[in-house]
Amino acid sequence: MQGARATGIVPRYAPYAPARLQRSCATPTAGAQAFSAVRPRNAPKPPSFNPRLQSFFYNNSLYYSPKFNIVDDNHFSYYIKNVNKKITIGVVVGSARKDSYSRKVAAFVASHMPANFETRTIAIGSLPMYNQDYDDEGKTPPEWTALREEVQSMDGFLFVTPEYNRSFPPLLKNALDIASRPYGKNVWNGKPGALIGVSPGKMGAFGAAQHLRQVLSFLNILLLQQPEAYLGDAAQFLDERGAVTNQSTAQFLESFANAFASWVEKIRG
Repeated sequence: MQGARATGIVPRYAPYAPARLQRSCATPTAGAQAFSAVRPRNAPKPPSFNPRLQSFFYNNSLYYSPKFNIVDDNHFSYYIKNVNKKITIGVVVGSARKDSYSRKVAAFVASHMPANFETRTIAIGSLPMYNQDYDDEGKTPPEWTALREEVQSMDGFLFVTPEYNRSFPPLLKNALDIASRPYGKNVWNGKPGALIGVSPGKMGAFGAAQHLRQVLSFLNILLLQQPEAYLGDAAQFLDERGAVTNQSTAQFLESFANAFASWVEKIRG
């Protein structure tokens, strides 16, 4: 298959080709007449394709051949529409405190995700407490509906939590419950996630993280297993502006961000 890679560009698709191919291949070569564009790891496959089409996805590249009609215009349009679409990660912080250590760590990790990712903080601090009666009686609070729609729109989740009495805070549990209900409409379901515990003490919110991991697993959030992240003595590696001042901690969090990104891409396929 590798020998089938194109050396030319079909003219109508030339604007979408990498610049290096546009410069070097203004005209399709005789015979193969194919277009090739480098396919990022996160780029989705076309929505429907046959074995011949499947065979022309090779080594992270998309191959187009008018001669064999392997990819038609609709497939190509779908690919171009989605190739630059960013993966959206919802950041869920378990602390309502404005200057919380968890919030600062979450911001640092979010800022070190790869360029094809974007992160959005999911606000959970002012949600009404979950009560099934509201759903059953058709009185669903608009805040619940907004949360469910926001969670549904995300491609994955980063959870960062402190520890309260060997567990995670109630506002986080409330958000998890709201977006998993009504029964059978769990919008967390099947999406990748990662978990970081943060505390001013030595244990790095280990107890909270383990309890939260149990809940997330039940909701079928597909958690990154390694590396685990339990960050103790938070006041020692965070300054007042939220910057990570300890080099080894910064390097670990950067590696965590990259591992999480790889995990999300692997789950998404």
